[in-house]
Amino acid sequence: MGMFDYVIHEGVEYQCKDTPDQYMSQYRIINRRLIGDEWHMEDVPWNERRYPLEKGIMHLCGSMRRVIDRADVDQNWHGYLYLTGGGQRLPRYRAKFTDGNLVEFIEVKQDAA
Repeated sequence: MGMFDYVIHEGVEYQCKDTPDQYMSQYRIINRRLIGDEWHMEDVPWNERRYPLEKGIMHLCGSMRRVIDRADVDQNWHGYLYLTGGGQRLPRYRAKFTDGNLVEFIEVKQDAA
C-alpha cells in the first residue's frame, strides 16, 4: 500500500510505484521517452483554503498546493516501470527503458493465486 504516480501511455492511464515521486504525480510516455514535471509544494494562504475556520483536521484540507517549476522534463529513465490500471485483477504491464528510450512494453502474466 502507499502512494503511487500516474503514467499515461498511448492514451491509457496507469498507476506506477516505480517512478521517483510517489506523490500522485503524472508522467507521460511521449516519443518513447518518460516525461514529467519538476515541482515543489507551497502553503495555501488561510483566506484561500476551503475550510479555514473548521475545527480539527478539516482546516488542513487544501492547505498545500503543487507548483510546477518546469513542465515536460525528460526523465532520461533507465530501467523498468511496472504499470497497472489499479486493483489486482487488471492486467499489469512492464515498460523497459534503455538510455531513456522505451524499448519494450509487454503484459506481465500474473500467477493465479
